[in-house]
Amino acid sequence: MAGRFGGNCDNHQYYRSLKNRLIQSWQYLTQQQSCYLSDWILGPNTKQDHQRIYMKVPSPERTVQYSFSAHEVDSPVEELLQFYKTIRESVKPKIFVGPSRLKPNSFLNIQHEVTTPLLEAYLRYDAVCENCVRVASNVEAPIFLLACGFISCLLAEDIHRVNPQATVIDLGSSLDPLLVGPTRKTHLSQQSARDLYKEWNVAWPQQQHYYQEIPGWFNFEHLYSLVVSHFPREAKFVEVGTWKGKSAAYLCTEMVKAGKQQTLDCVDHFKGSKEEQDTHHKEATSKYIAEVCGNNLRPFWLSEKNKHWSVRRDNLVKLVPLSSIAAAKQYKDNSLDFVFIDAGHSYEEVKQDIKTWLPKVKQGGWLAGHDYNAPSFPGVSKAVNELLPNVIDMTSCWVYKNE
Repeated sequence: MAGRFGGNCDNHQYYRSLKNRLIQSWQYLTQQQSCYLSDWILGPNTKQDHQRIYMKVPSPERTVQYSFSAHEVDSPVEELLQFYKTIRESVKPKIFVGPSRLKPNSFLNIQHEVTTPLLEAYLRYDAVCENCVRVASNVEAPIFLLACGFISCLLAEDIHRVNPQATVIDLGSSLDPLLVGPTRKTHLSQQSARDLYKEWNVAWPQQQHYYQEIPGWFNFEHLYSLVVSHFPREAKFVEVGTWKGKSAAYLCTEMVKAGKQQTLDCVDHFKGSKEEQDTHHKEATSKYIAEVCGNNLRPFWLSEKNKHWSVRRDNLVKLVPLSSIAAAKQYKDNSLDFVFIDAGHSYEEVKQDIKTWLPKVKQGGWLAGHDYNAPSFPGVSKAVNELLPNVIDMTSCWVYKNE
């Protein structure tokens, strides 16, 4: 954990109170001789950086390079394997603290779990800390394995205060390649990371849904599951209107679970709908929502070959940060299997989107959209019914099969 502050982590909200607590925790931990503090880069400016932000620099023997355990492309394999083998074979009780999708289960033989939110864990810190402190107070010589972003530093301090005999390891994002896929540009692919442990006979879990933890609006799981099962192995999908990626995360997870090579393009200008910029989409005026969405979908776009969500190559998902009309110009007619429209909800906007995207759908493909027959958006149903015959009503969604 680096002692720097002032930025944010994984596009989570960065609060002034969090900054102050991080400084406090860092200063506390640097004073504990039993604590080893890790930095991503031990370069010539590291010491100056720490001094510049008025933090005590730990002695060199207590500062280690973190990346050796992070399943990176250049991680030293022997050290990495020994690190996780030591944890796995330890007879001490092990407690994992992080999102449920990252629980290492049989990989590290976990006995206890303290679940944290995938996003904005700091807002739930008091409850998470209470659970950790309770375990630390009642379990002899526990090993805490932390994978919960910002709050790992805070937990390391609070756990140490109640039980100095506890071992607290901040795993950071090192479990991501194994359990959800790479989430850092330097990470190994999931298959490459898992291959390192092929002799351990680990029962790796199937890709788990995590869309529930992404803010947004999504109630058409049944349609997206049907789309994945209905269309062929290499089908091409487009979602028009993605916001922070909640529905896209569900669709991509279904694609992975089905073992297909389907791809999804997420079209959104990420500026929010005109009619909702003062309400549901107010964040678009202060945040770069495209980066937030890209972060939320990282397990599906980052690989050893791909380093950015705007590039396809072998990516499962790609973000197209353009308006609906501008983005449609990038696709040939009769080239897409499924297009889902959930952008502007006025009569004029829906009508224009249908006229724009329908020619892009292959024969036998589907054009669909959200908020059909929704009292709040009467323009949606009016536009759909005027332009498309024999529309299928799927409860909150409409589907038109381009026969």
